[in-house]
Amino acid sequence: MKSRVIITILALSCIAMLNACRKNKITGGGWGGNAAIHVVGQHSGRDLDSCWIFIKYNATEAPKTTAYDDSAIAVVKDLGRPVAMFSHLTTGNYYLFARAYDPVYQQGATGSMVLTIDRDKEYDVNLPMDVK
Repeated sequence: MKSRVIITILALSCIAMLNACRKNKITGGGWGGNAAIHVVGQHSGRDLDSCWIFIKYNATEAPKTTAYDDSAIAVVKDLGRPVAMFSHLTTGNYYLFARAYDPVYQQGATGSMVLTIDRDKEYDVNLPMDVK
């Protein structure tokens, strides 16, 4: 009798651990979830503080028009880094585009990337940029 109870407890424990480690289902991407993205635009390894970040939900490439779903300006936070934040996001794919002015090169800089959110957590992203 004791061995059945122990086997049952072990089986239930294993099932619980497997479910806890499983990734969330990718839902497409959009507003209404529990994930967040913190984006820092960078050129030549330096953070750019005049950075404007645009985001397109449920996308893996740039939109055909300039219709992005949201945007944010990078603001210097506690650690001294200029960060643009997007919160309440669901799992899925996001296309990020950044535009800034690089004072060292005295030129505009742009960059883009695709980010896949597969868990409800905060993502810290360094978005690489090139001068125009």
